[in-house]
Amino acid sequence: MYYKSKAEGSHQSNPGKWYKTIFKLAAATDDQQSLSSPDHANLVEIADRLQRSFIKPWLEIQPNPPRLQAVEHLLKDNHPLRPSIGQLKTVLKHLNPRKATGSDNIPAWCLKRYAEELAPVVHDIVVASIVQCKYPTSYKHAIISPIPKIRPPTDLDSDFRQVSVLPQLANVIEKLQLQLN
Repeated sequence: MYYKSKAEGSHQSNPGKWYKTIFKLAAATDDQQSLSSPDHANLVEIADRLQRSFIKPWLEIQPNPPRLQAVEHLLKDNHPLRPSIGQLKTVLKHLNPRKATGSDNIPAWCLKRYAEELAPVVHDIVVASIVQCKYPTSYKHAIISPIPKIRPPTDLDSDFRQVSVLPQLANVIEKLQLQLN
């Protein structure tokens, strides 16, 4: 019945629609329940399970940053290197305009297109961050999307990988820091 109403006759006139319909029918008759099916579990539970799965490798790592007193003498006489506006413009002009926009809502194409105009403002932000030795908190937040490794995914712990989209200005600061050090 579904085939007659949705796909019959479209094989010649609209092969793409026909293929999608056949694919849906094939997936619908699959005995294995897909994680993408709406009746599998509520979205909050899936999101929580994905988060636990993604952070699992980092749970055993204990960061051991040096105490401020141990490195303070290094900072008194050695001021951090600052990028020039020219270096910043070069980084801005080499941004990939097709990269996804991060949590700062500043698209890479905008920074690249208006590099000349935005360079002085972005330079002030970057230099302030370097001089104060403070990385803006908002730049530490990434938009994380779970991407299935296989279709259809069946196991939350092993069938997904995470793709993190950082704010564009965070990428700019990181590239400049790598150049300076």
